[in-house]
Amino acid sequence: MIIDRFKSIFKRILRRKILLISISGGIIGGLLIFFLFLKQPEKVEVKTEEWSRATVRYLVVDIPPGAFGRKKEFRIERIQGDTANAYRRLGPFISEFYSVRPSDNVDEFALKPLKFRYYFPAQYYYGPEYNNLALAYIPKSGDHYRVFPGSQIKKDDKGYYVEVSSFHTSVIGIVAKVPKKQELGISVIKEAPKSSAPAILIVPGEDPTFRGEMHEIGVNFWEGVFPDRTIALYRYPLIDSRSLLYNQMYDEFKKSGRASYVLFESERLYEELKKYDKYTFDVIAHGIGGLIVLTLLKNHPDVKNFRKIVLISTPVKGNNIVNPLFFGAAFYNKDPKIVAEIFGIPERMAESASVFIFNYLEAVNIYYRDLLPDSEIVKGLRNLSFKKENLLLISGDVPPFDIDFSNTQLARFYPELILGRGDGITKTDDFKDYPFKHETYHASFLDIYTKEEVLNRIKNFLSYTPPKFEGFKEETYPEYLPVEVVEREGTGVKEEEKPKIVKIEKKEKMRKYELPEGYYSTEIFSEVGSMRFKSYFGGGILGGEPYFLTEEGLRNWNTLLMRGRGGFLKRLDDTISLILNGRRIFIDEIGVREGESVDLPDNVEDVLIAKNRSLIATRGIEGISLYVLRENTKKKLITVPGYFAKLVPVENGYLLITDQEIVYFEKDTLKERILKSAVGRDKYNVEFLDCLRINGEYYILTKDHYLIVYKDGEYQIIGEGWMGNDKMVKLGDNLVILGDRSLIVLNMKTRKLPGKVQIFDKEIVDAFGEGKNLYIVFKEKDGFSLSLYRMR
Repeated sequence: MIIDRFKSIFKRILRRKILLISISGGIIGGLLIFFLFLKQPEKVEVKTEEWSRATVRYLVVDIPPGAFGRKKEFRIERIQGDTANAYRRLGPFISEFYSVRPSDNVDEFALKPLKFRYYFPAQYYYGPEYNNLALAYIPKSGDHYRVFPGSQIKKDDKGYYVEVSSFHTSVIGIVAKVPKKQELGISVIKEAPKSSAPAILIVPGEDPTFRGEMHEIGVNFWEGVFPDRTIALYRYPLIDSRSLLYNQMYDEFKKSGRASYVLFESERLYEELKKYDKYTFDVIAHGIGGLIVLTLLKNHPDVKNFRKIVLISTPVKGNNIVNPLFFGAAFYNKDPKIVAEIFGIPERMAESASVFIFNYLEAVNIYYRDLLPDSEIVKGLRNLSFKKENLLLISGDVPPFDIDFSNTQLARFYPELILGRGDGITKTDDFKDYPFKHETYHASFLDIYTKEEVLNRIKNFLSYTPPKFEGFKEETYPEYLPVEVVEREGTGVKEEEKPKIVKIEKKEKMRKYELPEGYYSTEIFSEVGSMRFKSYFGGGILGGEPYFLTEEGLRNWNTLLMRGRGGFLKRLDDTISLILNGRRIFIDEIGVREGESVDLPDNVEDVLIAKNRSLIATRGIEGISLYVLRENTKKKLITVPGYFAKLVPVENGYLLITDQEIVYFEKDTLKERILKSAVGRDKYNVEFLDCLRINGEYYILTKDHYLIVYKDGEYQIIGEGWMGNDKMVKLGDNLVILGDRSLIVLNMKTRKLPGKVQIFDKEIVDAFGEGKNLYIVFKEKDGFSLSLYRMR
């Protein structure tokens, strides 16, 4: 059974302790290590009496008043030489490393978070919706790095920077990942169009695995729990980096005097629910996600599309785990052996508790203020006007990692970590006077939602019985339909008008695909060879040979063909084209040749270089505009709605794809436009992501993981909420659809989708191919790998 496989994966994750609460350097893959800032002056400054500030040219550390028991200054030193080189090998760092240490050499846990602001070159800024950068630090061991959760991309008069709030200092640097737009709001993961039951809305908290994204098997955990229900997920950046756009939205919200991320997200969720007013939701929330839902209910009792709610391990009265004073006094920088002796607990327990509390504090980052027992958010969660019988609270009584502070002095500080009373985040006492039904299970905050008895209880509570159809009532009066009559010319006699017969030319109907009854994991492609490199900026195949861009320039396997920085590499007919060092470059059967220079505007979204012209898609206030450049002339072809755009070469022409529309051109002449309404997606808040046109049919991938085939007004949905949506590659009669860590093959000749799925243990960044050769680019810890696969 699929649910059993989910459970085994969850158990393995828990054993490895790689819940994303414990953010490690391995979670962000990315780009090559770049050398950014050289010969920077080092200095320490005190700017005001209230706020202390330590600065170098690109790094600023702000220390708020009251962060320490006394005035404290910090030294910032640039790390150089062998030490810096060793750090660079740990991950995708794009900056210099700085050691931030207190001048008095006393490393303390701050009572209020310090702000670290690291400026980066604009070349790494891809747009306001991207969250491809984060600040990271290297612990004292020096053998790994950890990403600061909740890194924020911002901008001021000096330029772009990444900012974090942290209670401690360390060696600081910037890491990068493959640029993607930040996903925010409600997204439908899987749709069950035949079900009349309310959709399941997942609102995660500080444990990212609650989102249910199980890359090992290519589907979502909650699909296995509710196989016959529509599944939706509310996405917000608790641990992920926050894009410039997100931070601007929060700053605008904060101007109203409401400096609370929980409140901010509750308002955003409320607005999202308005977009999905055709849906009714059953909500399952965890941890901070539960606080967001409760805050929404408090401030918007008029919300219409919540039917039932399950809140799991939601700290309705806050918790002491986030109190920096307690952790700093008892655990931070303390020898576990000494802590164990002082508090009368095993040394291993002291170490586990220190790691758990530290990781939790980092995971919730700036949200910690809303979790304190005396926060305005917690104090306001009373007298909610939601039906008592429709809200269920679930919590555990087993602290994680065998921690138990029973009968110790630590029990006064951390009642959440007492066996039989807390699950690590909540206390059973919190729910005694709460106005909703509460149930306790023998589990911890980290694994309670994977327990069979808990899942069965949730399924039972959220069960749905469709209303009975009583049938049509018998009418007792006659009903007549009007008949149109006309007067025969010259006779005065009226008669019924005969219907006109219009001959309609029938178009050939689209052949539907045969879908499997189920899916299973197997090997579809076998790896033939592989090579590694430190960066990747796009690739393609021509004449059986791969060509791709790195930071060094244009490569063909191990051969560096041209040096320089470039992008927009695409295969168009029998030529690969790109821009390198500001010039048009072409690769064909003759070889590599250089064309004229091309100037790109700042708001460019995508470029397609043809031999006799350049096509440039830009984004403006009015939407996406497509221009064609020939020699010294520039002509606008079209403007369509959308927030992003990509240009995709296809048979006999090219596609302009935006999140709202797909436009097909032949020789720069518009031939066809496809709106979301044409494929039945107009009533959903979805986005187009990618499209290929093959034999007159459009194969469309959407943001909510649908694969749709469209032709002449007909369409067929092939993947409903689970299909990978990263890339499509045509290999002969086969269409390969790739997700983050999986691929599936559609046979366009037999019109069949076999139930075979190939799973990979690494994240897929890109893919291209022709014939039987499929090249896949994977993200590696120290860069990227390009692997050649052939179909078995």
